[in-house]
Amino acid sequence: MYIEPKFPVIAICVATYQRPQMLERLLRSLNRMNRPRDVQLNLRIVDNDFHESGRHIVEGFEKINKRFSAIHYVVEPRQNIALARNAALDLGNAEAVAFIDDDEEASSNWIESLWETYLETGADGVFGPVKAVLDSGAPKWVEEGGFLERTLPETGQRLDWKETRSGNALVKGQWFYAENAFRFDAKMGRSGGSDTHLFARMSAFGARYVSCREAVVSERQPRSRTRFTWLWHRRFRNGLIFERIAKAIEVQGHPLVRFGRRLTSTVLWGAKGLPSALMGKPSSLIRGVLQIPLALGGLVAWAKPSSVVNHVAYSDSGESSGDASDIVGNPTKVAFLTNIVSPYRVPVFRHLTDRAQWNLRIFTNAKSEFDRNWKVDARALPIKQSRTLSWKRTVRSKEPIIFDQRITFHFPYGLLFDLMGFRPSAVISQELGLRTLIAAFYCWVARAPLVIWAYQSRVSGSQGAWRNGFRRFLLRRASVVVGMGAQSREVLENWGVP
Repeated sequence: MYIEPKFPVIAICVATYQRPQMLERLLRSLNRMNRPRDVQLNLRIVDNDFHESGRHIVEGFEKINKRFSAIHYVVEPRQNIALARNAALDLGNAEAVAFIDDDEEASSNWIESLWETYLETGADGVFGPVKAVLDSGAPKWVEEGGFLERTLPETGQRLDWKETRSGNALVKGQWFYAENAFRFDAKMGRSGGSDTHLFARMSAFGARYVSCREAVVSERQPRSRTRFTWLWHRRFRNGLIFERIAKAIEVQGHPLVRFGRRLTSTVLWGAKGLPSALMGKPSSLIRGVLQIPLALGGLVAWAKPSSVVNHVAYSDSGESSGDASDIVGNPTKVAFLTNIVSPYRVPVFRHLTDRAQWNLRIFTNAKSEFDRNWKVDARALPIKQSRTLSWKRTVRSKEPIIFDQRITFHFPYGLLFDLMGFRPSAVISQELGLRTLIAAFYCWVARAPLVIWAYQSRVSGSQGAWRNGFRRFLLRRASVVVGMGAQSREVLENWGVP
């Protein structure tokens, strides 16, 4: 009777949650990869879904399996990725434990390269790069800047714990199965960062990490992740998580010092990237700008530690394209930007708020104008007053009739942050001033449609070449322009609006 020799076991661990199509692609890639010599491969799949949405995929894979000596499928019903990964570790001892995410696909030499580097270097952890697979139509700057990829130095180079994550890693099993066994911290299983936190703690106990460039995995990136707003929020979350980990393992340096360094990086990257941005290659400039949310996240985590605990990194399966209209039961977010809420618009806003397919939010610059004595009952409306700098000024119109009027000007400096926090799928902005310029910038980076609602008259069409040029610039940014009345039509058509 033939007895299989006792070879070292490599356990490949996958945590999955309501992404059966992605899980199937991952398993098929694992079935095509090269198997290292003189090892046993075990596959451990933990379904973090109470409804077992991945079971039928695993059962189908077992029938075509060519690479694994054993396949384990268990369910962790509590939605917490740290608990799911711990459940995989608890399935038994192994010489080495490899981690790969359910939205990734392994290259043919993935596990073979990780294992060879592990043997050659004697490292406690080996980490490979992640290549982004972008949807068609993704902004060119996302690909050029590598914002969704993880690049690494030459194979065998030492890595700091800040460069680690579990999406493509092989770790010495002794760290998980010795007397002082390490596990992922469940308190970070919803906020994110439990993997980097684990590797940071291991590093504090002497673990050594190295890179392996040949062990490539690819990760499909939906359209939603190629938006500037998504990258902004991810960097903010990274700032929160880093401060939490830094506090846990007592990293040297004060959070305010790190805040200052990150803002300095913004200036340096901005100076370096501005010439390229002017030539149509903004990736370096955007990389600098994204140091701002990283700095802000760290500052918030230091000033208010509870914000890290309360932050939830994931709430849906992520298998959709990311557009609000693609998620069943999730209404489309619409932002309406205006100076104030006028009483005659309240019925309109109430009607739009009642639309089941819309999640409307009204962003205002002020509660009322200086020359209005309106009493507006807007208690039932979703209104957010942005942080705004306001001032009054007398403006003289020369044509066709000379007259003076006192006007309030607003600079809503907090509006961009409000929009990024709300993340609307469409923006409607009134008039052609700074508010609409901010909306146009948001819609450009978020690839969202901009609707400009403009009340223009012949007076506004004769207020100087500079203002007219600015207004033409804004109108070219719009997907739709709404004008009211014959004069508005005349002026807008003269400005080139079809």
